[in-house]
Amino acid sequence: MKQETNEASPAWLTTTVQKYCDLKKLPEAEAEEAFLANCQAAAARGLCLRQMRAERKGMGRVRVPLREYIEGIAARAGVLVAPFFEAYGVAQPPPPDEASARGLARLARMIGMNEEEVIAGIRLGFDPSWTEPMASLGRDETLQVDALRTGTGRGVSAAATAAIAAAQAVFQEPEI
Repeated sequence: MKQETNEASPAWLTTTVQKYCDLKKLPEAEAEEAFLANCQAAAARGLCLRQMRAERKGMGRVRVPLREYIEGIAARAGVLVAPFFEAYGVAQPPPPDEASARGLARLARMIGMNEEEVIAGIRLGFDPSWTEPMASLGRDETLQVDALRTGTGRGVSAAATAAIAAAQAVFQEPEI
């Protein structure tokens, strides 16, 4: 339902629409329509993320590459994941480059995954035979496994190290 006058609109909305007009170089009527469409799209993405978070709670931890894990959650939730991958810069095919790892980490964080899970999932994308650290290892073995987990150990490619670092950087950013 479109309002006839701007006087009935809250001041924050009028200001936001005006800034959007200026940014997009659109007449105000077109900007209001575009702004509304963007708001509706954002609301739809938010609902999809909510469905994915709920589905993830029932899944638990699965030993698969991060991208496959997110695709599986989305499929079980009945959500199309391709728009999220596109919006977050996740390229095809795996394993992830730095930009894709960053996008996957952002999406994973939004559905409730922690940094350790994300790093393990990215590591598995480069080396499916990799095994995660076990609590029962001795100190030296744990340090060696930690180096593999963070991408700094022997046999870890430069691409894997870069992707893991990009994902870790996401967890240093403030949560939105």
